[in-house]
Amino acid sequence: MTAAPILGYDFPLDGPNGWHEAHRYLIWTGHFPPGAPATALQERTAGVTTTFPVKPRSLSLVAAGTPHRLTHLFGFWRISDCDMLVVRAELPEATYLCLYISSGPRHRTDRVVWYCPQCGTELAPWSHDVQRFGAGAFWDRSLEAVRAFNAAAALRTCAHCGAVHPAAFGFDSDLDSQAEQEARALW
Repeated sequence: MTAAPILGYDFPLDGPNGWHEAHRYLIWTGHFPPGAPATALQERTAGVTTTFPVKPRSLSLVAAGTPHRLTHLFGFWRISDCDMLVVRAELPEATYLCLYISSGPRHRTDRVVWYCPQCGTELAPWSHDVQRFGAGAFWDRSLEAVRAFNAAAALRTCAHCGAVHPAAFGFDSDLDSQAEQEARALW
Protein backbone atom coordinates (compact mmCIF):
# COMPACT_ATOMS: atom_id res chain seq x y z
CA MET A 1 0.00 0.00 0.00
CA THR A 2 1.42 3.38 -1.00
CA ALA A 3 1.09 6.30 1.40
CA ALA A 4 -0.77 9.36 0.21
CA PRO A 5 1.30 12.46 -0.60
CA ILE A 6 1.90 14.81 2.33
CA LEU A 7 1.11 18.45 1.57
CA GLY A 8 1.81 17.78 -2.10
CA TYR A 9 5.11 15.96 -1.52
CA ASP A 10 5.31 12.38 -2.64
CA PHE A 11 7.11 10.71 0.27
CA PRO A 12 5.70 8.64 3.12
CA LEU A 13 6.04 9.65 6.75
CA ASP A 14 7.56 6.28 7.51
CA GLY A 15 10.20 6.71 4.81
CA PRO A 16 13.80 5.90 5.59
CA ASN A 17 15.59 8.15 8.03
CA GLY A 18 19.30 8.02 8.36
CA TRP A 19 22.66 8.99 6.95
CA HIS A 20 23.46 9.40 3.27
CA GLU A 21 26.66 10.48 1.55
CA ALA A 22 26.57 12.84 -1.42
CA HIS A 23 29.93 13.90 -2.83
CA ARG A 24 31.65 15.74 0.04
CA TYR A 25 28.59 15.95 2.26
CA LEU A 26 27.00 13.77 4.87
CA ILE A 27 23.25 14.24 5.01
CA TRP A 28 21.01 12.95 7.78
CA THR A 29 17.25 13.10 7.53
CA GLY A 30 14.81 12.29 10.26
CA HIS A 31 11.30 13.03 11.35
CA PHE A 32 9.53 13.03 14.68
CA PRO A 33 5.83 12.67 15.47
CA PRO A 34 3.77 15.58 16.77
CA GLY A 35 4.27 15.92 20.51
CA ALA A 36 7.83 14.54 20.50
CA PRO A 37 10.31 16.63 22.50
CA ALA A 38 11.53 19.52 20.37
CA THR A 39 15.12 19.28 19.17
CA ALA A 40 16.90 22.55 19.91
CA LEU A 41 20.37 23.53 18.72
CA GLN A 42 22.83 24.37 21.49
CA GLU A 43 26.29 25.89 21.07
CA ARG A 44 29.06 26.67 23.58
CA THR A 45 31.10 29.81 23.14
CA ALA A 46 33.55 31.14 25.73
CA GLY A 47 32.18 28.71 28.33
CA VAL A 48 28.56 29.81 27.87
CA THR A 49 25.84 27.54 26.46
CA THR A 50 23.37 29.18 24.10
CA THR A 51 20.14 27.36 23.27
CA PHE A 52 18.59 28.70 20.09
CA PRO A 53 14.82 29.11 20.07
CA VAL A 54 12.88 26.30 18.43
CA LYS A 55 11.01 27.73 15.45
CA PRO A 56 8.59 26.03 13.06
CA ARG A 57 11.07 26.62 10.21
CA SER A 58 14.77 27.26 10.68
CA LEU A 59 18.15 27.01 9.02
CA SER A 60 21.19 27.22 11.29
CA LEU A 61 24.90 27.13 10.51
CA VAL A 62 27.25 25.57 13.04
CA ALA A 63 30.72 26.81 12.19
CA ALA A 64 33.70 24.48 12.30
CA GLY A 65 35.27 24.35 15.76
CA THR A 66 32.05 25.25 17.61
CA PRO A 67 30.98 22.80 20.34
CA HIS A 68 27.35 21.95 19.61
CA ARG A 69 24.59 19.46 20.26
CA LEU A 70 20.96 18.94 19.37
CA THR A 71 18.81 18.30 22.44
CA HIS A 72 17.15 14.86 22.55
CA LEU A 73 19.06 13.86 19.38
CA PHE A 74 22.58 13.27 20.69
CA GLY A 75 23.67 13.42 24.33
CA PHE A 76 27.18 14.77 23.90
CA TRP A 77 28.87 17.86 22.54
CA ARG A 78 30.37 17.49 19.06
CA ILE A 79 33.35 19.56 18.00
CA SER A 80 34.33 19.20 14.37
CA ASP A 81 36.70 20.83 11.95
CA CYS A 82 33.88 21.06 9.38
CA ASP A 83 30.70 23.13 9.16
CA MET A 84 27.20 21.76 9.67
CA LEU A 85 23.79 23.07 8.58
CA VAL A 86 20.69 22.19 10.59
CA VAL A 87 17.34 22.48 8.81
CA ARG A 88 14.09 22.14 10.77
CA ALA A 89 10.58 22.10 9.32
CA GLU A 90 7.54 21.61 11.51
CA LEU A 91 4.46 20.40 9.65
CA PRO A 92 1.15 19.16 11.06
CA GLU A 93 2.10 15.53 10.32
CA ALA A 94 5.65 15.57 11.72
CA THR A 95 8.73 17.64 12.45
CA TYR A 96 11.46 17.07 9.89
CA LEU A 97 15.12 17.58 10.64
CA CYS A 98 18.06 17.51 8.23
CA LEU A 99 21.75 17.76 9.03
CA TYR A 100 24.18 18.69 6.25
CA ILE A 101 27.82 18.16 7.14
CA SER A 102 30.55 19.25 4.78
CA SER A 103 33.19 16.55 4.64
CA GLY A 104 36.09 17.16 2.32
CA PRO A 105 39.84 16.71 2.60
CA ARG A 106 40.04 19.28 5.42
CA HIS A 107 37.63 17.28 7.57
CA ARG A 108 40.07 15.37 9.75
CA THR A 109 38.58 15.16 13.25
CA ASP A 110 35.27 14.96 15.06
CA ARG A 111 35.38 15.08 18.84
CA VAL A 112 32.96 14.14 21.60
CA VAL A 113 33.08 15.95 24.95
CA TRP A 114 30.82 16.62 27.90
CA TYR A 115 30.92 19.67 30.15
CA CYS A 116 30.57 19.64 33.92
CA PRO A 117 27.06 20.85 34.78
CA GLN A 118 28.47 22.98 37.65
CA CYS A 119 31.73 24.54 36.48
CA GLY A 120 31.91 23.78 32.74
CA THR A 121 35.12 21.75 32.84
CA GLU A 122 35.53 19.48 29.81
CA LEU A 123 34.93 15.83 30.68
CA ALA A 124 35.98 12.60 28.93
CA PRO A 125 37.14 13.91 25.53
CA TRP A 126 37.12 11.35 22.70
CA SER A 127 38.37 11.85 19.13
CA HIS A 128 37.37 10.24 15.86
CA ASP A 129 39.93 10.20 13.04
CA VAL A 130 37.85 11.02 9.96
CA GLN A 131 40.73 10.32 7.56
CA ARG A 132 41.11 6.79 8.95
CA PHE A 133 37.52 5.73 9.69
CA GLY A 134 35.43 8.03 7.47
CA ALA A 135 33.10 10.87 8.36
CA GLY A 136 29.94 8.79 8.55
CA ALA A 137 31.45 6.29 10.99
CA PHE A 138 31.68 9.00 13.68
CA TRP A 139 27.97 8.78 14.43
CA ASP A 140 28.13 5.02 15.02
CA ARG A 141 31.49 5.01 16.82
CA SER A 142 30.47 7.84 19.17
CA LEU A 143 28.17 5.34 20.92
CA GLU A 144 31.36 3.62 22.22
CA ALA A 145 32.38 6.90 23.89
CA VAL A 146 28.87 7.38 25.29
CA ARG A 147 28.77 3.91 26.81
CA ALA A 148 32.27 4.25 28.28
CA PHE A 149 31.22 7.62 29.78
CA ASN A 150 28.06 6.12 31.31
CA ALA A 151 29.88 3.07 32.66
CA ALA A 152 32.64 4.94 34.51
CA ALA A 153 31.67 7.25 37.35
CA ALA A 154 35.21 8.66 37.24
CA LEU A 155 34.64 9.94 33.67
CA ARG A 156 31.36 11.60 34.67
CA THR A 157 32.75 13.17 37.85
CA CYS A 158 34.41 16.57 37.52
CA ALA A 159 37.96 16.65 38.92
CA HIS A 160 37.60 20.36 39.73
CA CYS A 161 34.30 20.57 41.61
CA GLY A 162 33.13 16.98 42.11
CA ALA A 163 29.81 17.38 40.27
CA VAL A 164 28.56 14.28 38.47
CA HIS A 165 27.31 14.58 34.90
CA PRO A 166 24.04 12.77 34.11
CA ALA A 167 24.01 9.75 31.82
CA ALA A 168 24.49 10.40 28.12
CA PHE A 169 23.01 8.88 24.95
CA GLY A 170 24.13 8.23 21.39
CA PHE A 171 22.71 9.38 18.10
CA ASP A 172 20.50 6.42 17.15
CA SER A 173 17.60 6.11 19.59
CA ASP A 174 16.90 2.57 18.33
CA LEU A 175 20.15 1.47 20.01
CA ASP A 176 19.41 3.10 23.39
CA SER A 177 19.71 1.08 26.58
CA GLN A 178 17.05 1.79 29.23
CA ALA A 179 19.35 4.34 30.94
CA GLU A 180 20.16 6.02 27.61
CA GLN A 181 16.47 6.19 26.72
CA GLU A 182 15.73 7.88 30.06
CA ALA A 183 18.63 10.32 29.55
CA ARG A 184 17.39 11.19 26.03
CA ALA A 185 14.03 12.23 27.45
CA LEU A 186 15.73 14.59 29.94
CA TRP A 187 18.25 16.42 27.78
